[in-house]
Amino acid sequence: MCLLCLQYPPPHNTKDIFGNWLRGVSRQKKMILFGASILCWSIWRCRNDIVFNHKKMPNIMQVIFMCSNWLHSWCMMLSWEQQDTTRNGATRLELVAKELLL
Repeated sequence: MCLLCLQYPPPHNTKDIFGNWLRGVSRQKKMILFGASILCWSIWRCRNDIVFNHKKMPNIMQVIFMCSNWLHSWCMMLSWEQQDTTRNGATRLELVAKELLL
């Protein structure tokens, strides 16, 4: 588990998720919200494929790699420093997923 995640209590409801949960996190808040947005987007895209395109439910690895793909694609909107952090995060996400799930 990542050390950053251990520093913050998990959200208890939607207000926590999108509200006060990250209060006190200044520098990393944007990056955490950026990653959470990509996770939500990836889940939403998978949901749409199932509902509208009649595709079978993807396994967790497909969702994780979709998140990684979106991280790599969307990082172009960030500053150079944030791009490096995002690319490194996407690569680490893939490595951890491979280790845990394969």
